[in-house]
Amino acid sequence: MRGVVVFACLHALKESASVDSPIHWRGPQEQGPAKRVNDYLVKLFERLLKNAESLKTLDDPEMVKKEIEMEINREIWGEPLKAESCL
Repeated sequence: MRGVVVFACLHALKESASVDSPIHWRGPQEQGPAKRVNDYLVKLFERLLKNAESLKTLDDPEMVKKEIEMEINREIWGEPLKAESCL
């Protein structure tokens, strides 16, 4: 689970470092994409903690990482999220 959390944070940071990203840390901040990414990360961590509390194991960590990457990118670029995830 630790690897998934670290991956999620690093992916969001990588995107904020990209000059072309709407969440670029030096660019004019559009509240929408940055807020959506922040909200997504909070919800992700809540889901992961609930899984940990009930001693659930994650699906394949690599598959979870790919899903997280796609979901963060959707939040940044404004595409709708799918209803349920594998987490």
